[in-house]
Amino acid sequence: MAVPAPTMAAALCAWAATGYFFYEMTRNKKVFGGSIPSTLNDEWAAATKAYLADHPREGSPDNIKLNPIGTQ
Repeated sequence: MAVPAPTMAAALCAWAATGYFFYEMTRNKKVFGGSIPSTLNDEWAAATKAYLADHPREGSPDNIKLNPIGTQ
């Protein structure tokens, strides 16, 4: 007994939409409470990016890039 393709596509779309709705409500809208950490802001993101771009090394006076592919 095969399931028709349109029925399967509709079920897949409904499943994805339902999952996205619950993810959005719990993670971003905080319907169950909670708060967003104060470290999730532009200042911390810029500091992290600068740190990863020029990380100090202990064994050498030269600095290294921790994420060389992401800086190209």
